[in-house]
Amino acid sequence: MVTARQNAYGNTTIRGLDGMDAVKTYIETIAEQREDEVKSNQQLADDLLKGMKAKGYYDAEINSETDDDKTNTVFTIVPGAVYKIGSVTLDQVPDGETVSLKAGDILDAMVVLEAQRALYRTINDKYCYYNLDVQHKVVLDTKAHKADISFFVHGQPDAHFGPTVFEGAPDIEREYLANFVEYNEGDCWKSAKLEDTKASLYATGLLASAQTDLPDTLPDDGIVPVIFNVKQRAFRSIKLGAGYNTSDGAGVSAEWEHRNILGAGEKLSFRARLYEIVQTIGASFTKPFFLREDQSLLLETGMNRENNDAYKELSYNASGSVLRHITDKTSVSLGLGYELSRIEDEEGSRNFGLFSVPGSIDYDGRDDFLDPHKGWKFGARVTPFFDTLGEADPFIKNRVTASTYFDLSDAAINPVLALRASYGAIFGTELSDVPASKRFYAGGGGSVRGFGYQEVGPRDSDNDPSGGLSVIEMTAEMRFKLSESFGAVAFVDAGQAYEETTPDFGADLAIGAGVGARYYTDFGPLRFDIAVPVNHRDDSDSAFQIYLSIGQAF
Repeated sequence: MVTARQNAYGNTTIRGLDGMDAVKTYIETIAEQREDEVKSNQQLADDLLKGMKAKGYYDAEINSETDDDKTNTVFTIVPGAVYKIGSVTLDQVPDGETVSLKAGDILDAMVVLEAQRALYRTINDKYCYYNLDVQHKVVLDTKAHKADISFFVHGQPDAHFGPTVFEGAPDIEREYLANFVEYNEGDCWKSAKLEDTKASLYATGLLASAQTDLPDTLPDDGIVPVIFNVKQRAFRSIKLGAGYNTSDGAGVSAEWEHRNILGAGEKLSFRARLYEIVQTIGASFTKPFFLREDQSLLLETGMNRENNDAYKELSYNASGSVLRHITDKTSVSLGLGYELSRIEDEEGSRNFGLFSVPGSIDYDGRDDFLDPHKGWKFGARVTPFFDTLGEADPFIKNRVTASTYFDLSDAAINPVLALRASYGAIFGTELSDVPASKRFYAGGGGSVRGFGYQEVGPRDSDNDPSGGLSVIEMTAEMRFKLSESFGAVAFVDAGQAYEETTPDFGADLAIGAGVGARYYTDFGPLRFDIAVPVNHRDDSDSAFQIYLSIGQAF
Protein backbone atom coordinates (compact mmCIF):
# COMPACT_ATOMS: atom_id res chain seq x y z
CA MET A 1 0.00 0.00 0.00
CA VAL A 2 1.23 3.54 -0.76
CA THR A 3 -0.15 6.87 0.31
CA ALA A 4 0.49 9.69 -2.15
CA ARG A 5 0.94 13.28 -1.05
CA GLN A 6 -2.07 15.45 -0.35
CA ASN A 7 -3.78 17.17 -3.26
CA ALA A 8 -6.49 19.77 -3.59
CA TYR A 9 -9.25 17.28 -2.76
CA GLY A 10 -7.60 15.21 -0.02
CA ASN A 11 -5.22 12.28 0.45
CA THR A 12 -5.03 9.37 -2.01
CA THR A 13 -4.09 5.79 -1.24
CA ILE A 14 -3.30 3.12 -3.84
CA ARG A 15 -3.77 -0.59 -3.08
CA GLY A 16 -3.56 -3.88 -4.94
CA LEU A 17 -0.02 -3.84 -6.38
CA ASP A 18 1.91 -5.63 -3.63
CA GLY A 19 4.63 -7.85 -5.05
CA MET A 20 4.64 -5.92 -8.37
CA ASP A 21 7.46 -3.50 -7.56
CA ALA A 22 8.16 -2.14 -11.06
CA VAL A 23 4.48 -1.61 -11.88
CA LYS A 24 3.84 -0.19 -8.44
CA THR A 25 6.59 2.41 -8.81
CA TYR A 26 5.30 3.40 -12.25
CA ILE A 27 1.71 3.88 -11.01
CA GLU A 28 2.89 5.78 -7.93
CA THR A 29 4.79 8.15 -10.20
CA ILE A 30 1.69 8.80 -12.31
CA ALA A 31 -0.34 9.52 -9.19
CA GLU A 32 2.23 11.94 -7.79
CA GLN A 33 2.63 13.79 -11.09
CA ARG A 34 -1.08 14.04 -11.85
CA GLU A 35 -2.68 14.70 -8.46
CA ASP A 36 -2.42 18.48 -8.63
CA GLU A 37 -3.53 18.61 -12.29
CA VAL A 38 -6.68 16.45 -12.41
CA LYS A 39 -10.08 17.87 -11.46
CA SER A 40 -11.72 14.73 -10.09
CA ASN A 41 -11.00 11.33 -8.64
CA GLN A 42 -12.49 9.74 -11.75
CA GLN A 43 -10.01 11.57 -13.96
CA LEU A 44 -7.15 10.32 -11.81
CA ALA A 45 -8.58 6.78 -11.95
CA ASP A 46 -8.66 7.02 -15.77
CA ASP A 47 -5.01 8.06 -15.79
CA LEU A 48 -4.04 5.17 -13.52
CA LEU A 49 -5.91 2.74 -15.78
CA LYS A 50 -4.00 4.03 -18.80
CA GLY A 51 -0.81 3.44 -16.84
CA MET A 52 -1.76 -0.16 -16.11
CA LYS A 53 -2.46 -0.79 -19.80
CA ALA A 54 0.89 0.75 -20.70
CA LYS A 55 2.51 -1.93 -18.52
CA GLY A 56 0.57 -4.73 -20.23
CA TYR A 57 -2.43 -5.07 -17.91
CA TYR A 58 -5.24 -4.44 -20.41
CA ASP A 59 -7.89 -6.16 -18.25
CA ALA A 60 -7.11 -4.10 -15.15
CA GLU A 61 -9.94 -2.63 -13.10
CA ILE A 62 -9.76 0.31 -10.72
CA ASN A 63 -12.26 1.03 -7.96
CA SER A 64 -12.23 4.14 -5.80
CA GLU A 65 -13.77 4.88 -2.43
CA THR A 66 -13.95 8.27 -0.72
CA ASP A 67 -14.75 8.69 2.98
CA ASP A 68 -17.69 10.75 4.16
CA ASP A 69 -15.80 14.00 4.68
CA LYS A 70 -14.12 13.58 1.26
CA THR A 71 -10.63 13.95 2.68
CA ASN A 72 -9.32 10.48 1.76
CA THR A 73 -9.69 8.42 -1.41
CA VAL A 74 -8.59 4.80 -1.79
CA PHE A 75 -7.87 3.47 -5.29
CA THR A 76 -7.96 -0.33 -5.37
CA ILE A 77 -6.39 -1.84 -8.48
CA VAL A 78 -7.23 -5.35 -9.72
CA PRO A 79 -4.43 -5.97 -12.25
CA GLY A 80 -5.80 -9.00 -14.07
CA ALA A 81 -3.59 -11.05 -16.37
CA VAL A 82 -0.54 -9.46 -17.96
CA TYR A 83 -0.49 -9.51 -21.78
CA LYS A 84 2.57 -10.86 -23.56
CA ILE A 85 3.86 -10.60 -27.10
CA GLY A 86 2.63 -13.38 -29.34
CA SER A 87 4.52 -12.53 -32.54
CA VAL A 88 6.64 -9.77 -34.06
CA THR A 89 6.34 -8.99 -37.78
CA LEU A 90 8.58 -6.64 -39.79
CA ASP A 91 7.17 -5.12 -42.99
CA GLN A 92 9.38 -3.37 -45.57
CA VAL A 93 12.33 -3.52 -43.18
CA PRO A 94 15.77 -3.87 -44.83
CA ASP A 95 17.16 -7.40 -44.78
CA GLY A 96 19.16 -8.19 -41.68
CA GLU A 97 17.53 -5.55 -39.49
CA THR A 98 15.37 -6.54 -36.53
CA VAL A 99 14.03 -5.30 -33.21
CA SER A 100 14.84 -6.31 -29.66
CA LEU A 101 11.31 -7.60 -28.94
CA LYS A 102 10.50 -11.32 -29.04
CA ALA A 103 7.56 -13.61 -28.43
CA GLY A 104 6.87 -14.12 -24.74
CA ASP A 105 8.02 -10.64 -23.64
CA ILE A 106 5.60 -8.59 -21.56
CA LEU A 107 3.67 -6.09 -23.67
CA ASP A 108 5.17 -2.90 -22.21
CA ALA A 109 4.22 0.20 -24.23
CA MET A 110 7.44 2.04 -23.41
CA VAL A 111 9.54 -0.94 -24.51
CA VAL A 112 7.59 -1.18 -27.77
CA LEU A 113 8.03 2.54 -28.48
CA GLU A 114 11.75 2.37 -27.73
CA ALA A 115 12.06 -0.58 -30.14
CA GLN A 116 10.35 1.55 -32.79
CA ARG A 117 12.69 4.47 -32.16
CA ALA A 118 15.73 2.18 -32.20
CA LEU A 119 14.64 0.71 -35.54
CA TYR A 120 14.23 4.23 -36.94
CA ARG A 121 17.69 5.24 -35.74
CA THR A 122 19.28 2.12 -37.20
CA ILE A 123 17.70 2.58 -40.63
CA ASN A 124 18.37 6.31 -40.63
CA ASP A 125 22.06 5.77 -39.76
CA LYS A 126 22.76 2.87 -42.13
CA TYR A 127 20.57 3.57 -45.15
CA CYS A 128 19.60 6.42 -47.45
CA TYR A 129 15.84 6.69 -46.90
CA TYR A 130 13.91 9.74 -48.06
CA ASN A 131 10.77 10.60 -46.03
CA LEU A 132 11.64 7.82 -43.58
CA ASP A 133 8.88 6.89 -41.14
CA VAL A 134 8.59 3.87 -38.83
CA GLN A 135 5.26 2.91 -37.26
CA HIS A 136 3.85 -0.07 -35.38
CA LYS A 137 0.49 -1.77 -34.94
CA VAL A 138 -0.69 -3.90 -32.00
CA VAL A 139 -3.49 -6.47 -32.34
CA LEU A 140 -4.75 -7.80 -28.99
CA ASP A 141 -6.02 -11.34 -28.38
CA THR A 142 -8.11 -10.86 -25.22
CA LYS A 143 -8.78 -14.59 -24.80
CA ALA A 144 -5.16 -15.67 -24.95
CA HIS A 145 -3.87 -12.45 -23.29
CA LYS A 146 -1.43 -11.96 -26.12
CA ALA A 147 -0.67 -9.34 -28.75
CA ASP A 148 0.76 -9.49 -32.25
CA ILE A 149 3.01 -6.53 -33.12
CA SER A 150 3.84 -5.36 -36.63
CA PHE A 151 6.46 -2.75 -37.51
CA PHE A 152 6.13 -0.85 -40.79
CA VAL A 153 8.86 1.11 -42.53
CA HIS A 154 7.74 3.81 -44.98
CA GLY A 155 9.92 5.90 -47.27
CA GLN A 156 11.99 5.72 -50.41
CA PRO A 157 15.45 4.07 -50.17
CA ASP A 158 18.58 4.94 -52.15
CA ALA A 159 18.19 8.72 -51.89
CA HIS A 160 21.19 11.04 -52.24
CA PHE A 161 21.80 14.75 -51.84
CA GLY A 162 21.62 16.74 -55.05
CA PRO A 163 22.73 20.32 -55.66
CA THR A 164 22.07 22.91 -52.96
CA VAL A 165 20.72 26.33 -53.91
CA PHE A 166 20.23 29.40 -51.69
CA GLU A 167 17.41 31.78 -52.48
CA GLY A 168 16.98 35.14 -50.76
CA ALA A 169 19.50 37.16 -48.71
CA PRO A 170 20.88 38.99 -51.76
CA ASP A 171 23.66 40.73 -49.82
CA ILE A 172 25.33 37.50 -48.69
CA GLU A 173 27.63 35.64 -51.07
CA ARG A 174 26.49 32.16 -52.04
CA GLU A 175 29.98 30.73 -51.60
CA TYR A 176 30.02 31.96 -48.01
CA LEU A 177 26.70 30.29 -47.22
CA ALA A 178 27.89 27.08 -48.89
CA ASN A 179 30.62 26.80 -46.22
CA PHE A 180 27.96 25.90 -43.67
CA VAL A 181 26.41 23.01 -45.62
CA GLU A 182 27.02 19.86 -43.57
CA TYR A 183 26.94 17.42 -46.53
CA ASN A 184 28.37 17.00 -50.02
CA GLU A 185 26.48 16.53 -53.24
CA GLY A 186 26.07 12.80 -53.80
CA ASP A 187 26.15 11.90 -50.10
CA CYS A 188 23.65 9.44 -48.69
CA TRP A 189 20.47 11.28 -47.71
CA LYS A 190 20.31 12.14 -43.99
CA SER A 191 17.58 14.52 -42.83
CA ALA A 192 19.60 15.29 -39.69
CA LYS A 193 22.27 16.92 -41.86
CA LEU A 194 19.71 19.45 -43.04
CA GLU A 195 18.95 20.41 -39.44
CA ASP A 196 22.68 20.67 -38.69
CA THR A 197 23.06 22.95 -41.70
CA LYS A 198 20.22 25.17 -40.51
CA ALA A 199 21.81 25.44 -37.07
CA SER A 200 25.14 26.43 -38.63
CA LEU A 201 23.47 29.04 -40.82
CA TYR A 202 21.66 30.59 -37.87
CA ALA A 203 24.92 30.62 -35.88
CA THR A 204 26.41 33.12 -38.37
CA GLY A 205 24.11 35.78 -36.94
CA LEU A 206 23.35 36.99 -40.47
CA LEU A 207 20.05 35.20 -41.08
CA ALA A 208 16.59 35.78 -39.67
CA SER A 209 15.24 32.53 -41.15
CA ALA A 210 16.44 29.49 -43.11
CA GLN A 211 13.81 27.09 -44.44
CA THR A 212 14.18 24.15 -46.83
CA ASP A 213 12.13 23.54 -49.97
CA LEU A 214 12.20 19.81 -50.83
CA PRO A 215 10.27 17.62 -53.29
CA ASP A 216 7.30 15.75 -51.80
CA THR A 217 8.55 12.42 -53.13
CA LEU A 218 11.91 11.07 -54.18
CA PRO A 219 12.71 11.93 -57.83
CA ASP A 220 13.11 8.99 -60.22
CA ASP A 221 16.88 9.36 -60.33
CA GLY A 222 17.14 9.26 -56.51
CA ILE A 223 18.77 12.71 -56.39
CA VAL A 224 17.15 15.24 -54.03
CA PRO A 225 17.74 18.91 -54.90
CA VAL A 226 17.82 21.14 -51.82
CA ILE A 227 16.64 24.73 -51.82
CA PHE A 228 17.26 26.91 -48.78
CA ASN A 229 14.98 29.92 -48.60
CA VAL A 230 16.95 32.34 -46.44
CA LYS A 231 16.15 35.79 -45.16
CA GLN A 232 18.89 38.11 -44.02
CA ARG A 233 18.75 40.20 -40.88
CA ALA A 234 20.20 43.65 -40.26
CA PHE A 235 23.99 43.58 -40.49
CA ARG A 236 24.73 46.81 -38.63
CA SER A 237 24.34 47.40 -34.92
CA ILE A 238 25.25 50.00 -32.33
CA LYS A 239 25.99 49.05 -28.74
CA LEU A 240 26.06 51.54 -25.87
CA GLY A 241 27.06 50.73 -22.33
CA ALA A 242 27.87 52.23 -18.97
CA GLY A 243 29.50 50.74 -15.92
CA TYR A 244 31.05 51.38 -12.57
CA ASN A 245 33.38 49.70 -10.16
CA THR A 246 35.39 51.05 -7.31
CA SER A 247 38.65 50.32 -9.15
CA ASP A 248 38.13 51.97 -12.54
CA GLY A 249 35.37 54.38 -11.52
CA ALA A 250 32.49 55.26 -13.80
CA GLY A 251 32.61 55.12 -17.58
CA VAL A 252 30.81 54.62 -20.85
CA SER A 253 31.45 52.46 -23.90
CA ALA A 254 30.21 52.42 -27.48
CA GLU A 255 30.64 50.11 -30.47
CA TRP A 256 29.52 50.19 -34.10
CA GLU A 257 29.60 46.86 -35.91
CA HIS A 258 28.97 45.60 -39.44
CA ARG A 259 28.78 41.81 -39.60
CA ASN A 260 28.87 41.43 -43.39
CA ILE A 261 30.96 44.32 -44.65
CA LEU A 262 32.26 42.54 -47.79
CA GLY A 263 29.40 40.09 -48.29
CA ALA A 264 31.05 36.95 -46.86
CA GLY A 265 30.56 37.33 -43.13
CA GLU A 266 33.48 39.72 -42.64
CA LYS A 267 33.05 41.70 -39.44
CA LEU A 268 34.21 45.31 -39.03
CA SER A 269 33.83 47.12 -35.71
CA PHE A 270 34.82 50.44 -34.19
CA ARG A 271 34.75 50.80 -30.43
CA ALA A 272 35.50 53.28 -27.68
CA ARG A 273 35.75 52.84 -23.92
CA LEU A 274 36.06 55.92 -21.74
CA TYR A 275 36.61 55.32 -18.04
CA GLU A 276 38.32 57.43 -15.39
CA ILE A 277 41.53 55.38 -15.43
CA VAL A 278 41.69 54.09 -19.00
CA GLN A 279 40.45 55.40 -22.34
CA THR A 280 40.69 53.38 -25.55
CA ILE A 281 39.56 53.69 -29.13
CA GLY A 282 40.05 50.94 -31.68
CA ALA A 283 38.93 48.99 -34.69
CA SER A 284 38.97 45.34 -35.67
CA PHE A 285 38.32 43.29 -38.79
CA THR A 286 37.57 39.56 -38.86
CA LYS A 287 37.67 37.42 -41.99
CA PRO A 288 36.14 33.93 -41.54
CA PHE A 289 37.24 30.96 -43.67
CA PHE A 290 40.61 32.55 -44.24
CA LEU A 291 42.49 30.22 -46.63
CA ARG A 292 40.87 27.23 -44.86
CA GLU A 293 37.39 26.30 -43.66
CA ASP A 294 38.59 26.03 -40.05
CA GLN A 295 40.56 29.26 -39.95
CA SER A 296 39.87 32.98 -39.50
CA LEU A 297 41.92 36.17 -39.74
CA LEU A 298 41.76 38.93 -37.13
CA LEU A 299 43.24 42.42 -37.65
CA GLU A 300 43.18 44.99 -34.85
CA THR A 301 44.42 48.50 -34.23
CA GLY A 302 43.84 51.05 -31.51
CA MET A 303 45.07 53.80 -29.21
CA ASN A 304 45.17 53.58 -25.44
CA ARG A 305 45.64 56.08 -22.64
CA GLU A 306 45.93 54.83 -19.08
CA ASN A 307 46.71 56.69 -15.86
CA ASN A 308 46.84 54.44 -12.81
CA ASP A 309 48.87 54.30 -9.63
CA ALA A 310 51.57 52.15 -11.27
CA TYR A 311 52.23 54.08 -14.49
CA LYS A 312 51.01 56.49 -17.13
CA GLU A 313 50.84 55.17 -20.67
CA LEU A 314 49.98 56.50 -24.11
CA SER A 315 50.21 53.83 -26.81
CA TYR A 316 49.28 52.84 -30.33
CA ASN A 317 49.07 49.19 -31.39
CA ALA A 318 48.40 47.14 -34.50
CA SER A 319 48.22 43.37 -34.76
CA GLY A 320 47.14 40.48 -36.93
CA SER A 321 46.50 36.87 -35.98
CA VAL A 322 45.21 33.64 -37.46
CA LEU A 323 42.87 31.48 -35.41
CA ARG A 324 42.42 27.80 -36.30
CA HIS A 325 39.84 25.46 -34.78
CA ILE A 326 41.44 22.08 -34.18
CA THR A 327 38.18 20.63 -32.83
CA ASP A 328 34.81 22.06 -31.86
CA LYS A 329 36.24 22.89 -28.44
CA THR A 330 39.95 23.45 -29.11
CA SER A 331 41.58 26.30 -31.01
CA VAL A 332 45.08 27.68 -31.54
CA SER A 333 46.24 31.07 -32.73
CA LEU A 334 49.43 32.72 -33.90
CA GLY A 335 49.98 36.38 -34.70
CA LEU A 336 52.23 39.38 -35.10
CA GLY A 337 51.89 42.68 -33.30
CA TYR A 338 53.56 46.05 -32.87
CA GLU A 339 52.99 48.54 -30.07
CA LEU A 340 54.53 52.00 -29.86
CA SER A 341 54.20 53.44 -26.36
CA ARG A 342 55.38 56.15 -24.02
CA ILE A 343 55.37 55.03 -20.39
CA GLU A 344 56.05 57.10 -17.29
CA ASP A 345 56.77 55.26 -14.02
CA GLU A 346 59.36 55.24 -11.21
CA GLU A 347 62.06 54.53 -13.81
CA GLY A 348 61.22 57.79 -15.58
CA SER A 349 59.65 58.42 -18.97
CA ARG A 350 60.64 55.90 -21.65
CA ASN A 351 59.58 55.05 -25.19
CA PHE A 352 59.12 51.46 -26.34
CA GLY A 353 58.54 49.91 -29.73
CA LEU A 354 57.50 46.34 -28.93
CA PHE A 355 57.29 43.77 -31.69
CA SER A 356 55.51 40.63 -30.49
CA VAL A 357 54.65 37.13 -31.72
CA PRO A 358 51.67 36.02 -29.59
CA GLY A 359 50.60 32.37 -29.61
CA SER A 360 47.83 30.63 -27.71
CA ILE A 361 45.91 27.42 -27.26
CA ASP A 362 42.40 27.27 -25.81
CA TYR A 363 40.00 24.55 -24.80
CA ASP A 364 36.41 25.37 -23.85
CA GLY A 365 34.25 22.47 -22.67
CA ARG A 366 31.74 24.52 -20.69
CA ASP A 367 28.03 23.92 -21.17
CA ASP A 368 27.26 27.66 -21.30
CA PHE A 369 29.40 30.68 -22.17
CA LEU A 370 27.87 33.23 -19.77
CA ASP A 371 26.52 30.93 -17.05
CA PRO A 372 28.38 27.58 -16.98
CA HIS A 373 27.20 24.75 -14.71
CA LYS A 374 29.65 22.01 -15.69
CA GLY A 375 32.71 21.40 -17.81
CA TRP A 376 36.05 23.14 -17.82
CA LYS A 377 38.05 25.76 -19.69
CA PHE A 378 41.80 26.05 -20.26
CA GLY A 379 43.91 28.70 -21.94
CA ALA A 380 47.67 29.18 -22.37
CA ARG A 381 49.40 32.28 -23.83
CA VAL A 382 53.03 32.67 -24.87
CA THR A 383 54.21 36.04 -26.21
CA PRO A 384 57.84 36.91 -27.04
CA PHE A 385 58.54 40.68 -27.09
CA PHE A 386 61.37 42.51 -28.89
CA ASP A 387 61.92 46.23 -28.39
CA THR A 388 62.84 47.83 -31.73
CA LEU A 389 63.83 51.05 -29.94
CA GLY A 390 66.39 49.25 -27.77
CA GLU A 391 65.02 50.42 -24.43
CA ALA A 392 64.11 46.92 -23.17
CA ASP A 393 65.80 43.55 -23.52
CA PRO A 394 63.84 40.76 -25.21
CA PHE A 395 61.49 38.90 -22.86
CA ILE A 396 58.78 36.25 -23.01
CA LYS A 397 55.47 36.66 -21.20
CA ASN A 398 53.48 33.50 -20.39
CA ARG A 399 50.15 32.88 -18.73
CA VAL A 400 48.10 29.73 -18.03
CA THR A 401 44.52 29.89 -16.76
CA ALA A 402 42.07 27.07 -16.02
CA SER A 403 38.56 26.98 -14.60
CA THR A 404 36.15 24.16 -13.84
CA TYR A 405 32.52 23.88 -12.75
CA PHE A 406 30.55 21.33 -10.73
CA ASP A 407 26.75 21.15 -10.74
CA LEU A 408 26.26 19.82 -7.21
CA SER A 409 22.55 19.08 -7.12
CA ASP A 410 19.27 19.09 -9.02
CA ALA A 411 17.63 20.87 -6.09
CA ALA A 412 15.67 24.06 -6.67
CA ILE A 413 18.62 26.25 -5.62
CA ASN A 414 20.84 24.44 -8.17
CA PRO A 415 24.19 24.96 -6.39
CA VAL A 416 27.24 25.25 -8.65
CA LEU A 417 30.84 25.22 -7.44
CA ALA A 418 33.14 27.22 -9.73
CA LEU A 419 36.94 27.08 -9.38
CA ARG A 420 39.59 29.11 -11.20
CA ALA A 421 43.40 29.23 -11.06
CA SER A 422 45.90 31.29 -13.03
CA TYR A 423 49.70 31.50 -13.19
CA GLY A 424 51.86 33.90 -15.14
CA ALA A 425 55.60 34.45 -15.51
CA ILE A 426 57.99 36.64 -17.51
CA PHE A 427 61.35 35.21 -18.58
CA GLY A 428 64.48 36.72 -20.13
CA THR A 429 65.17 39.99 -18.34
CA GLU A 430 65.07 41.96 -15.09
CA LEU A 431 61.92 43.59 -13.77
CA SER A 432 63.21 47.12 -14.45
CA ASP A 433 63.70 46.28 -18.16
CA VAL A 434 60.10 45.19 -18.65
CA PRO A 435 57.73 48.01 -19.62
CA ALA A 436 55.41 48.70 -16.70
CA SER A 437 52.31 47.97 -18.81
CA LYS A 438 53.56 44.43 -19.54
CA ARG A 439 54.29 43.43 -15.95
CA PHE A 440 51.95 41.35 -13.81
CA TYR A 441 49.62 42.97 -11.31
CA ALA A 442 46.98 41.51 -9.02
CA GLY A 443 43.84 42.91 -7.50
CA GLY A 444 40.53 44.00 -8.99
CA GLY A 445 37.41 42.52 -10.53
CA GLY A 446 39.14 39.91 -12.70
CA SER A 447 41.78 39.06 -10.11
CA VAL A 448 41.44 39.38 -6.32
CA ARG A 449 38.12 40.99 -5.51
CA GLY A 450 38.10 43.08 -2.35
CA PHE A 451 41.27 44.86 -3.43
CA GLY A 452 41.46 47.67 -5.93
CA TYR A 453 42.98 47.48 -9.41
CA GLN A 454 46.73 46.62 -9.14
CA GLU A 455 46.71 46.96 -5.33
CA VAL A 456 48.12 43.46 -4.68
CA GLY A 457 51.85 42.97 -5.26
CA PRO A 458 55.21 44.76 -5.09
CA ARG A 459 55.41 48.49 -4.30
CA ASP A 460 57.94 51.15 -5.28
CA SER A 461 59.54 53.78 -3.04
CA ASP A 462 56.41 55.94 -3.26
CA ASN A 463 54.24 52.96 -2.23
CA ASP A 464 52.73 52.75 -5.69
CA PRO A 465 52.27 49.38 -7.42
CA SER A 466 55.40 48.42 -9.38
CA GLY A 467 54.28 45.10 -10.86
CA GLY A 468 56.10 41.82 -10.95
CA LEU A 469 57.60 39.09 -13.10
CA SER A 470 55.11 36.48 -11.89
CA VAL A 471 51.59 36.18 -10.53
CA ILE A 472 49.28 33.54 -9.08
CA GLU A 473 45.51 33.84 -8.63
CA MET A 474 42.88 31.45 -7.26
CA THR A 475 39.12 31.72 -6.88
CA ALA A 476 36.37 29.56 -5.41
CA GLU A 477 32.75 30.60 -5.89
CA MET A 478 29.44 29.00 -4.86
CA ARG A 479 26.47 29.97 -7.02
CA PHE A 480 22.82 29.49 -6.07
CA LYS A 481 19.59 29.94 -8.03
CA LEU A 482 16.99 31.57 -5.77
CA SER A 483 14.31 31.81 -8.48
CA GLU A 484 13.99 31.89 -12.25
CA SER A 485 15.23 35.50 -12.26
CA PHE A 486 17.47 35.88 -9.21
CA GLY A 487 20.55 34.17 -7.88
CA ALA A 488 23.23 34.63 -5.23
CA VAL A 489 26.94 33.83 -4.91
CA ALA A 490 29.55 33.62 -2.18
CA PHE A 491 33.24 33.70 -3.10
CA VAL A 492 36.81 33.75 -1.88
CA ASP A 493 39.68 35.08 -4.03
CA ALA A 494 43.41 34.83 -3.36
CA GLY A 495 46.43 36.04 -5.28
CA GLN A 496 49.77 37.78 -5.32
CA ALA A 497 52.23 39.32 -7.78
CA TYR A 498 55.98 38.77 -7.22
CA GLU A 499 59.15 40.58 -8.22
CA GLU A 500 60.89 37.34 -9.24
CA THR A 501 60.05 34.99 -12.11
CA THR A 502 59.45 32.18 -9.63
CA PRO A 503 56.62 32.98 -7.19
CA ASP A 504 57.53 33.02 -3.52
CA PHE A 505 54.82 30.66 -2.35
CA GLY A 506 55.90 31.27 1.24
CA ALA A 507 54.77 34.89 1.03
CA ASP A 508 51.30 35.71 2.24
CA LEU A 509 48.58 35.63 -0.35
CA ALA A 510 46.17 38.53 -0.44
CA ILE A 511 42.69 37.14 0.28
CA GLY A 512 39.38 38.78 -0.49
CA ALA A 513 35.87 37.51 0.14
CA GLY A 514 32.39 38.63 -0.69
CA VAL A 515 28.87 37.96 -1.82
CA GLY A 516 26.95 38.84 -4.94
CA ALA A 517 23.57 38.88 -6.62
CA ARG A 518 22.61 37.73 -10.11
CA TYR A 519 19.66 38.78 -12.24
CA TYR A 520 19.12 36.26 -15.04
CA THR A 521 18.12 37.54 -18.47
CA ASP A 522 17.76 35.90 -21.88
CA PHE A 523 21.32 36.90 -22.82
CA GLY A 524 22.97 35.97 -19.53
CA PRO A 525 23.14 36.98 -15.86
CA LEU A 526 23.69 40.56 -14.73
CA ARG A 527 26.32 40.53 -11.97
CA PHE A 528 26.61 42.62 -8.80
CA ASP A 529 29.42 41.72 -6.38
CA ILE A 530 30.66 43.35 -3.20
CA ALA A 531 33.94 42.19 -1.65
CA VAL A 532 36.20 43.09 1.25
CA PRO A 533 39.90 42.40 1.90
CA VAL A 534 40.36 39.62 4.47
CA ASN A 535 44.04 40.31 5.04
CA HIS A 536 46.61 42.82 3.71
CA ARG A 537 44.12 45.53 4.62
CA ASP A 538 46.88 48.15 4.66
CA ASP A 539 47.34 47.54 0.94
CA SER A 540 43.73 48.43 0.12
CA ASP A 541 42.59 51.99 -0.47
CA SER A 542 38.99 51.24 0.57
CA ALA A 543 37.12 49.00 2.98
CA PHE A 544 35.16 47.30 0.17
CA GLN A 545 34.94 47.04 -3.59
CA ILE A 546 31.86 46.90 -5.86
CA TYR A 547 31.70 45.22 -9.28
CA LEU A 548 28.95 45.39 -11.93
CA SER A 549 29.04 43.48 -15.23
CA ILE A 550 27.30 41.00 -17.55
CA GLY A 551 27.97 37.28 -17.11
CA GLN A 552 29.46 35.33 -14.24
CA ALA A 553 32.84 36.37 -12.83
CA PHE A 554 34.47 33.52 -14.81
